[in-house]
Amino acid sequence: MIISIRLKNFFSLHDDVALDFTAISKPRKMGNHLPENLLMFNGDKFLNILGLFGSNASGKSNVIKAIDFCRKLVLPSHLNNDGDQFDFEPFKFEPGKPSDFYINFVTEGSEYEYSFSLQDNRVVNESLYHFPNKRRSRIFERKNTFQYSHRKGYINRPTEIEANTGANALFLSRASSMSRPIAQKVYRFFKNEMAIGLENIQLADFSEAEFELHKPMLLKALEVGDSDIVDLRLSKSASGETRLLSFHKENASVAFDFNKEESEGTKRLLSIVAVFIKASFSETTLFIDEFDLKLYQRGMKAYRDDPTTYTLDEVES
Repeated sequence: MIISIRLKNFFSLHDDVALDFTAISKPRKMGNHLPENLLMFNGDKFLNILGLFGSNASGKSNVIKAIDFCRKLVLPSHLNNDGDQFDFEPFKFEPGKPSDFYINFVTEGSEYEYSFSLQDNRVVNESLYHFPNKRRSRIFERKNTFQYSHRKGYINRPTEIEANTGANALFLSRASSMSRPIAQKVYRFFKNEMAIGLENIQLADFSEAEFELHKPMLLKALEVGDSDIVDLRLSKSASGETRLLSFHKENASVAFDFNKEESEGTKRLLSIVAVFIKASFSETTLFIDEFDLKLYQRGMKAYRDDPTTYTLDEVES
């Protein structure tokens, strides 16, 4: 679970940008409003869903792009060699300033803060903190690329890791690759509990039991999306290939190959639901840019047909 993320000097993001999942306090009469959108940890409430809205070119996509870059930097960073370049651009109008990433999160029942700063293709600063008994406590801190300080008892033989961490590599990633348990725990969070974009998930890849379990939700999503598909089934060919078949209201006995014969909007809708299912069962935080791309918006179509009968709120909903 992510509590907050802060970014600075990535792509078009010049000043501090913060995503905070902390739920605001509501009046007592609103205390039970949308309870399914709240998560609890140590007595505090956090949002389960957060939306970014703004005009074109306001930086929404670059927020997700920057988070994606930082996640991808953590995962293979221990493989970086001297001369390898970071795959991002800092804010171009004021060059020479560091780019900062900070994330406060909960994984495997513990809260952590992890951050790093990049400049001139090197890691300038990096730190990891945790919160035993709700008190912030340092695990390690790195300054000026090669100056380290560690709290005893958390990372075994840290100088051995330091010696194997280059200027453009993250200490956390190197410590994980060298089998230090607390670093591996944080590394697993970035690997398994953060996902950027719609993964290439095919419903045909679900086991038969998983598919049958979630089929009512898939069909409900199609109904809400104004589709006339009334049934979905998995089918195996003589060669052993699994196909997803769809059946329409007009003649529910005729099977269609879902991936070959359905529209791009229908396929994207089912892909989104499949990803949501995967994320919810694996406790993954999912970041999606323009999730409504190619989706049919029934409310907007009705508004275009007769704009005098709809208010702005109804169109937006």
